[in-house]
Amino acid sequence: MLVFVQLRWGMTLVMSQTIVIPSIFICILSVFVEQSRESELRATLEAKASKELETSVEAVLATICDAVVLLSSSFRLLRPSPHLAGMLLGSSSSAVFMTGGNFIDLLVESDRDSFLQFMGDPSTHANMLHAHMRDANSSAVTVHFYHTKYLDLEGQPVHIIGIREDSEEDTPQPPPQELHLVVVVVVAVIAVVVVVVVVVVVVVVDVFRCCCAQTAAGATEQLVKAGGR
Repeated sequence: MLVFVQLRWGMTLVMSQTIVIPSIFICILSVFVEQSRESELRATLEAKASKELETSVEAVLATICDAVVLLSSSFRLLRPSPHLAGMLLGSSSSAVFMTGGNFIDLLVESDRDSFLQFMGDPSTHANMLHAHMRDANSSAVTVHFYHTKYLDLEGQPVHIIGIREDSEEDTPQPPPQELHLVVVVVVAVIAVVVVVVVVVVVVVVDVFRCCCAQTAAGATEQLVKAGGR
């Protein structure tokens, strides 16, 4: 390569080394900078997309449920749930309703296995389960669970659970099947939006990569021209 540059531009070996070696260094440095910025940009956009998905699903569930909780892969609360505490007549400062509280402990013993099977469903679409929870007076409360999940930035599942008490009041309410259908449709729409966001992320990253490559090529060309002078 040095011989080619020397013949092409009429430079000496020392001049060629002075121009080519810094140019190679700049190109390598540009690749590292590009990869770093690309990773940072992708992580930022993916975090924003995940947060928007979580917020949107919670907003939908909150309109039809008495409480909405976020659970980790071990079914522990990811944040306090005062609404759940109120529904079960408990204190919002109780450990079971705080971050890290074991959600399984709130279920009636006979429903725990069915809940774990329900949560282990590989489908990421919204599902519904009829179950019972224990309130502060040890009474069984009939509820409907609406479940969907997504993966966080570390690839770990985050479960979003909408909890609706099955009230025996005379106030007419939509049947659980209709609510289930509403949740499924809304979650499907949100999933489409997230896919669109991911596609936009890929396009933005590709454009950014092309810009970095053009910038590096331009810098190298300027150095070569400057050496030719």
